[in-house]
Amino acid sequence: MNKKKPFLCLIFITSILFYFVSAKNTYAYLDPGTGSYLIQIIAAALLGALFSLRIFWSKIRRFLNNLFSNKEKKTKEKVNQNDEQQEKK
Repeated sequence: MNKKKPFLCLIFITSILFYFVSAKNTYAYLDPGTGSYLIQIIAAALLGALFSLRIFWSKIRRFLNNLFSNKEKKTKEKVNQNDEQQEKK
């Protein structure tokens, strides 16, 4: 039973891929309402992304400041340590 399961999954996935790859031409009509709907979807996605960015902006800025300030502190500490080691020699 366990050996047949991967084989059946492979057959299932292959048949679904074949179904989507072998699509026939459809001569469909797209009315102006469809274009308007697509524009609304794009506008809603853009505004939603901007609104989310606005809400989480302070957290994002704090994260980036901590990320870059830690790197700067670490590099300054390494430079100071290297200078101290060179002075000792």
